[in-house]
Amino acid sequence: RDHLKPMINDKKTEVTAYLNGLDESYFPEAWQRMRHYGNLFKKEYPEAKFRVDGAYNDSAMDIIGHSISSWAVHTIEFDQKRLNKYNGLGINQWIYGPLLYESKVNSWVGSCTFIDLPLVNDRAFSWSIWKYRAHSWISWGIGAGWKAAWYDTETWKSANDGGNAAYDMKKMNGNALLVYAPGIVPNVSGPCPSIRLKMMRDGVQEYEYLKILAALDKNDKNADDFVNALIKKPFGDQSIGILDVWSYNPRRWDSIRIKLGEKIHADNSLSVVYPKEDTGSLINPGRGFATTGKTYNENLSKRMHPKSGVIQQRWYWDEIEPEEGQINFRLIDSVIARAQQNGQQLNFRIMAQDEDMRVPKWAMAQGVKSPYYDNEVFLKKQEQLIKALARKYDGHPGVCFIDIGTVGHWGEWHTEESNPKEIRMPNLENTHRIIDFYIDNFKKTPLLMLIGWKEGLEYAVSRGVGWRADCWGDMDTAKWNHMGSRYPRALKIPGVTEAWKRSPVALETCWTFEKWYDDKWDIDYILGKALEWHASEVNNGSEAIPAAWWGKTLAFEKKLGYRFVLKKISYPLKAGAGKDVACKMEWENKGVAPVYNPYYLSVRLSRNGKTFNIITDTDVRKWYPGTSMVNTSVHLPAKMETGKYKVEVGLVKPGTAEAAINLANEGRSTDGWYGAGEIEIGSNN
Repeated sequence: RDHLKPMINDKKTEVTAYLNGLDESYFPEAWQRMRHYGNLFKKEYPEAKFRVDGAYNDSAMDIIGHSISSWAVHTIEFDQKRLNKYNGLGINQWIYGPLLYESKVNSWVGSCTFIDLPLVNDRAFSWSIWKYRAHSWISWGIGAGWKAAWYDTETWKSANDGGNAAYDMKKMNGNALLVYAPGIVPNVSGPCPSIRLKMMRDGVQEYEYLKILAALDKNDKNADDFVNALIKKPFGDQSIGILDVWSYNPRRWDSIRIKLGEKIHADNSLSVVYPKEDTGSLINPGRGFATTGKTYNENLSKRMHPKSGVIQQRWYWDEIEPEEGQINFRLIDSVIARAQQNGQQLNFRIMAQDEDMRVPKWAMAQGVKSPYYDNEVFLKKQEQLIKALARKYDGHPGVCFIDIGTVGHWGEWHTEESNPKEIRMPNLENTHRIIDFYIDNFKKTPLLMLIGWKEGLEYAVSRGVGWRADCWGDMDTAKWNHMGSRYPRALKIPGVTEAWKRSPVALETCWTFEKWYDDKWDIDYILGKALEWHASEVNNGSEAIPAAWWGKTLAFEKKLGYRFVLKKISYPLKAGAGKDVACKMEWENKGVAPVYNPYYLSVRLSRNGKTFNIITDTDVRKWYPGTSMVNTSVHLPAKMETGKYKVEVGLVKPGTAEAAINLANEGRSTDGWYGAGEIEIGSNN
């Protein structure tokens, strides 16, 4: 004590004594010695702690428990209940996990027997101490006898020193060194630090950051959230045989470290919130699997089919306009109403041809005849119909996309030249005219052009139209198929591969997933192409997905279209009513495409039943795949009572306060808003 007191300020630095000769001593005589030295320190050096190391049971603690200050137990002997019990006796719990240690019991967790684990282990140990609320930890990693590095990984000794025969062959891999002795690393004459030393240092630093954050917050909640994002339950019986006890992704560790630093170093006047991500499936308008016909989400409960954000419908001209100007809006409106009840939007197409033409009788009587698509009466009456549909449905919140479907079999822009009734494709001028009917009238709702007619597709995408392919997945013959032959050629048309940035891409299966499965087609290739093309919608005819492909299908569905995650939001802790408040957000679109209909980023403040919905100027249609940073200003209403308000974020429909998009974040309210902390509103003085 006389020697150390002048050198160490025990108010800042904890002094702990440990007697190596009593290490892991499991017999009563040793326990008596522990009690002797513990009492001696309490009497003669009360500022210091006396620690014992080992897996001591209650019999030992009955003897030493009132004499020691600290106790260290190995990771595989850790027990939370025992920690809590001995903490109650005033004994600080330490945990030690040698960086070079055998462990058949806990799958080598906390050790370096597996050469692919150490860089995480060295860092994760301190985080685990925080999670378990242990007092401190001990790491072993430098020893004079440890000469071999990774150059000689299996030569040091058996992991069990002749122990359990089932593990005899497992050798210590020698990769636990934090500092290599001179001459071990080629061309390095002095001691050489290992990268593991850096990882250990990072872990120690991060433990200090957690302490700083908890002190600033005056509670452990934020620090615990950071820890729980990386650490599961690495120690004790529950970890036996389990390797997945913490994250093994170094980038994720670095990302959390940065967020932890940002949280600490944020201006004391700022609130910084990191909403938790939801990795489950989401239903959102205008994306995902489409249902068809009379199938809506409500009909999918007994079918292995993802829930949908789209219903796709097609109507023939003669059924949608049976009399001139008498359009069957009731039919379309009924579908929209039911779709909205199911969280879906309508994508529809009006067709003029099945195998034969489906032109209304009244139009035929007025002069529509072969060659039909170049017939002037046909073109004028089609323009008349499209204008009427646009007046009703352009920008309609229940409609996501409109197909340019006037031409060809089923509106797919192909027909048979040998048809005896001479149903021929339109000439180039009339091809452009028909496409223009849609573009000139549907100014708000995105349009889709079928991929089959080169002349039409090239013109349509040059004017901002998206595209759809109605035989996705076809790999029927090796000589010719849509996936290997037609689509690659179509995708070489100028503008097609970039069209997704302005308008959607939609796909319909040739046959169904079940057919693909039965014929052993390459599902990974087919799904991969849809994502490569930035598809927002796919249509499997509402048919069930094969059970063997269900997992892949769900993972694929999450990437279709858009998937927005709020990663971070910051704003002042306090603000005055009537003032402008700076708000910064980090968003990530984990899908392969943007959203194409307008939605606006909105912040909602609520207190005592009163809510204030403040729509920002951020148009989320610019959120392409990847990260989008938002720096915006929120103007607070002047008439707000003082006090703390709940902050929520939502993506709303234009002209409404209705949150319309499900985010990939936890904490969704019943009306679609997501919690993002609190702000204190003061007077506007």
